[in-house]
Amino acid sequence: APGGLECHNQCRSFFPWCGLLIDTTTCEITLDYERFSGHKAIDTVSVHRLGNEGTNLRKAMKGFVRPRCNQQLLFSSRINSIDRVRLNFYQTLLLCAIKTIHYIDCIDIAIKSKKQHNFVYDSV
Repeated sequence: APGGLECHNQCRSFFPWCGLLIDTTTCEITLDYERFSGHKAIDTVSVHRLGNEGTNLRKAMKGFVRPRCNQQLLFSSRINSIDRVRLNFYQTLLLCAIKTIHYIDCIDIAIKSKKQHNFVYDSV
């Protein structure tokens, strides 16, 4: 199915527009995640390794989530059903989690101590 969405009960068609998918049956809107398939989701992650890795991690995480949360079309209950709003929110956080895990892997943080684990947990 387009954008990785599964068909339930009936297949729906989606109209791609500016990185969004518009359901032609209900006019609900979701992000087109197909453009993030493969390594594309992590290709845009810039990793800073000049010290202050923890602070840079927090900045990066905010940078991942902020642009997505400002897309009011995805979270509007006037346009989307509550289930679609929830799905859009879940998918937004999932994409941010993928980018965050990649960032942590790139800066080679070995989360060995409880203090480091708590820092990453508090950052999320």
